[in-house]
Amino acid sequence: MSRRTEKLGSVIRRELTLLLSQGRLKDPRVHELTTITGVKVSGDLSLAKVYYTVLGEDSEITETREGLYAARGFMQRHLAGHLSLRIIPRLSFEYDPSAAYGAKMEEILSSLPELQEDASEAGEEPGDGDGAGEDD
Repeated sequence: MSRRTEKLGSVIRRELTLLLSQGRLKDPRVHELTTITGVKVSGDLSLAKVYYTVLGEDSEITETREGLYAARGFMQRHLAGHLSLRIIPRLSFEYDPSAAYGAKMEEILSSLPELQEDASEAGEEPGDGDGAGEDD
C-alpha cells in the first residue's frame, strides 16, 4: 500500500467511526457495539474495503452487515462532503473476526490451571492486600 492509500484509509476509518459513535446510522440492524477496525483502499482509490467487528452473536453480525450495506449510500455521501476527492471510493464491508478470536484466546488462556495458580500466588504477595486488618 502506498502512503496515499494508507492515509485515505485512515481518514475514511475516522469518518465512519464518527458516524457510528454519533448514532447517525439510523438502521436498527447496525448493532450499537459495531467497531470499524480498518480500511484498505485500492491503488486506484475506487474501492475501500471496510473491516468491522461486532460484539455479539452470529445473527447480529449478519444483521450488521446488511445494515451497513443498506447505509452504504449515506456513508459515501457523508465521505463526499468531507473528502476532497473527485471520485469517492465505493465501500464494501468485511467482518473482522480478530476481536472475537482474541476474546476466545483470552478465555482459553484464563482457563489453564497453570495461569490460575500463578494468579493466586501473585495475590498472596505482601503489600498487595486491600489494607484490611492493618494499622496505619
